[in-house]
Amino acid sequence: TRMPHTARALACYYVLAPAEASSNLARYDAARYGDVTHAVSREAYLSQEYQSAVTSARSAGFGDEVRRRVLVGTFALSSQRAAEYFIRAQKVRRLVAQDFTDAFTTQGVDVLLTPSAIGTAPKIADVAATLPERAYATDVMTTPASLAGVPAMSVPIRRSRTSGLPLGVQLIAPRFRESTLLRVGYAIEQRAARGYSTT
Repeated sequence: TRMPHTARALACYYVLAPAEASSNLARYDAARYGDVTHAVSREAYLSQEYQSAVTSARSAGFGDEVRRRVLVGTFALSSQRAAEYFIRAQKVRRLVAQDFTDAFTTQGVDVLLTPSAIGTAPKIADVAATLPERAYATDVMTTPASLAGVPAMSVPIRRSRTSGLPLGVQLIAPRFRESTLLRVGYAIEQRAARGYSTT
């Protein structure tokens, strides 16, 4: 199956998802939403102290990854960069969705099967040392379906011969065909449980 635009899905996702996070989390302003220990009075909300109060509330309430995404999203939505990043990513999202539509309609595909990830899951001890960019790259297999708005699920199929950690496949179905997705996933899971190779 030919899906030429899915190669750009990861970059597109990491423009759109942070932009949506930035927009959604803008409400945490220490006046209406946020950590109550950093809440500000109505007077402070209307004064010059507002920016400081917002910064304190968001610093206390958001972890490193959330702050990183909010910053990236705010940059992508800024008036100087919106056309260059956000609008272009929206166009790519539509092309990725069209790739899936074409595969399921004109190419006659019922369910797509892909790897769930580019490798096995990291060990817990290695997660903290993983650079954010490397962690983002592990999403390369799952972001296209998310962008296209089609149902997808991952199913474990066997263990890695080298690490012994589980490996999985991702199943992707057309919109509103979750029942097909679940039936195929169940069949693969049952076959894998019996020790057969599903590839």
